[in-house]
Amino acid sequence: MKVLFDSNVHVSDAIFGGAAERAVKATLKGRWKVFVCATILAEVHRVIRDKFNRSHAFANLTIQTLRDTAETVDELMSRHRVSGDPDDTPILRAALGANVDFLVTGDAKLLALNPVESVRIITLAEYLRVLQEHGLARE
Repeated sequence: MKVLFDSNVHVSDAIFGGAAERAVKATLKGRWKVFVCATILAEVHRVIRDKFNRSHAFANLTIQTLRDTAETVDELMSRHRVSGDPDDTPILRAALGANVDFLVTGDAKLLALNPVESVRIITLAEYLRVLQEHGLARE
């Protein structure tokens, strides 16, 4: 399986742990392929620094961890876009470019598009259920 976690999942993992951390760890443990794009890396860094007032070093470490555990994918040029939130368009295009099975997000505008071609756009809670179905996560 191939997965692209949206920035909100990575930020939640880094700042709070919890369900986001469990999902990321289970995905990696299951040897599923995780993808990330430049837009997500930049947004994670910015949100950790600006919204959560964490140090530059903490933000950089988070980005380095993402680069070490995920494959960076280009944001595919395509006709697909996120109406009403153009900042999410590169994330959708990256998911399509990587041909992921799941784009995991808490973003309502992205979730409203589900599915786009073969990409299922689902919440973190839905993704945890998928992991449980595959024996990779506990309830």
